[in-house]
Amino acid sequence: MKVTDPFRSHIRLNSTERSKLLCQLDDSPRRSGRDRRRYKRWEYRMSDIAVLVQHPAGGTGRYLVCARNLSAGGLSCIHGGYLHPGSECKIVLPRTEGDPVAVNGVIVHCRHVEGSYHEVGIRFTQEVEPADLVPQLIPEGEQTGDLTQELPKLQGSVLVVDQSPADRRLLTHHLAATGISLTMVETPGAAIDAVRRRTYQLVLCDLNLENDAVRMIKQIRVAGYKGPIIVVTAESSPARLAEARAAGANEIVGKPRHATYLASLMAEWLDVPGVDRPIYSTLEENPGMAELIADFVDEVQKKAQVLHKATEQAELTTVRQLCLDLIGSGSGFGFDAVTAAARDALTAIDTAQAKTDADAPLRRLVAICQRLRCGSSVRPMGADWKQSA
Repeated sequence: MKVTDPFRSHIRLNSTERSKLLCQLDDSPRRSGRDRRRYKRWEYRMSDIAVLVQHPAGGTGRYLVCARNLSAGGLSCIHGGYLHPGSECKIVLPRTEGDPVAVNGVIVHCRHVEGSYHEVGIRFTQEVEPADLVPQLIPEGEQTGDLTQELPKLQGSVLVVDQSPADRRLLTHHLAATGISLTMVETPGAAIDAVRRRTYQLVLCDLNLENDAVRMIKQIRVAGYKGPIIVVTAESSPARLAEARAAGANEIVGKPRHATYLASLMAEWLDVPGVDRPIYSTLEENPGMAELIADFVDEVQKKAQVLHKATEQAELTTVRQLCLDLIGSGSGFGFDAVTAAARDALTAIDTAQAKTDADAPLRRLVAICQRLRCGSSVRPMGADWKQSA
C-alpha cells in the first residue's frame, strides 16, 4: 500500500468544528478500564491519516481519518462512518523525520459520537515509538480538562496573532472566563506595531501566517519585548518548530488545544499561583529508563530548592551552573520542558540589564522542576516516594 492510493475522507468538518468534537471527546467521562491501560497515551491531533480496512464481509476500504491520540500500542481516531470491531487494518503514520511508517492493526472498538461520526480505537500488532511520530508529546489528560473545571483567573494584556477569523473567535470564546484582555491582530506587521505601542504580558501567535512568522518573532524580540511568546499552531514540521524556538518562542503547542490546558499554560507564564500540572517523562516506556527517571526526578526537585535559594540570594554563579546542568540533562530523561525552561532562564541571566530581569524565567524553571513526576508504576508518590516507603 502506498500513501498515494485513493483514500477518501468522510469527515466534513472545518478545523474549528473538528477541534470542538475532539475536545468533546476529551471531556467525556472516562470508562472504567482506561486507567488500566498498558501504554501511556499522547495527544496526536493529525488530520488525513490513511487507513486501509479489510471488511469482514469482503473488500477493502481506504479512508482518511482524524487522529485523536496515540500510544506505542494503538491509535484513537475519528471516522465519518462505522467500522466493524475485529477488522484488520493498516495505518500510515507520518513521522517527524523521514518517510511515513505503515503499521498493521486491528479495530477494537467503534462508538458513535454524533451525526455520522464515530470514535475508532485501533490496536497495533507491533509497537511503535511515539517520539518518532509526535512533534510534541503531551500526556493524555494533561491537555484536557473537565468542562466544569474553573479556568484560572488571569490579569494583564495578551496579544494574539492569527490570520484565521474562526480561530480568533474560538480563542476569544475559550478564554472569556479567565478575565484576560485580548488584542487580536492578523498580520506580522500589525503585531510588531502593537508591541511597539503598548505593553503586553504575553504573546500568542500562529506560525501559519501569510508572511514569515519566524521573522516576526525575531522582530518582536528586537522591538524590545521580553515577555513570553507562546506559539499555538497546527504546524508539525520539526525544522519549522525548531526555527520558531530559535527565533525567541518560549513555548510551542499544537492545535487544537483545549481551553483548560491553554489557560493553565498562560497562567504559568503569567506567574499566577496555584497552577500545578504534573509533568511526566516521554521516555518512561523505554526499557530500563523508569528507575533512572525516578532518580532524576528526585535529584531535580532537590536542585529546584537550591536554585530557589540561590536566586533569592543573588548567587548568580550557582544559578547559572544549575541552569547549565538542567539544560544538559532534562531532555535526556524525557523532560524537554526542563531543558527549554533552563535555556530561557540562562538566556535571561546572560542578557539581563537589571537584576530583576531574570526573576520570572527563574521562577518558572523552579516551578517546572517541582512539577516533575514519574509514572505510578514506578513510584506512586512521585518525589515523595521515600516518605511513604
